[in-house]
Amino acid sequence: AIKKSLHPTSETDGATLSSANIPQMFESSTLESENLRNNNNESSSSPTRAQRKQMIEHVEDLAKRLHLDNIEIVNSVSGLEGKKKGAKGFFSKKSGKITIVVPNHTSIADIEKTLLHEAVAHYGLRKLFGKHFDTFLDNVYNNVEESIRKHIAELAIKKYNYDFRKATEEYLASLAERTNFENVQQSNWWQKI
Repeated sequence: AIKKSLHPTSETDGATLSSANIPQMFESSTLESENLRNNNNESSSSPTRAQRKQMIEHVEDLAKRLHLDNIEIVNSVSGLEGKKKGAKGFFSKKSGKITIVVPNHTSIADIEKTLLHEAVAHYGLRKLFGKHFDTFLDNVYNNVEESIRKHIAELAIKKYNYDFRKATEEYLASLAERTNFENVQQSNWWQKI
């Protein structure tokens, strides 16, 4: 069931790597971390009450169509801390829960991208590949076109502290955001995966 809340649970399963713990290329971190879709448009105003209601209804509908029962819809950032306060959404590997932060979105299209980003890539691919998820990410990185591999490597170096798996996962999540899943069978990138 989709859980709506003004305040998220007090779960604290996220952890941040210190600068002293620089992971080696393709080495999986033992720390549990959460995947955040950041609100890069912080200067925009919060959606109105009517817009929030429409966004919530859209997330509920899309979650139902995707058979997702692990969605928490947060309608206020007041109970969030740190990076979560500015995030559009995040996925907890520990609990398997996807949290969508409504006030950090600008439109229905924006909130839909967040749900697809979190649900298809971070949650869905983990469910699909299970304990072989890291191998899957390695295979994607090693077998994509060179231009895409360079893009993922740049992400790893600039944003993810040389974590090439995290960068590969985020690249796939960005693809999920802009994929028309009704026509996915005709898509070349999905066939390659």
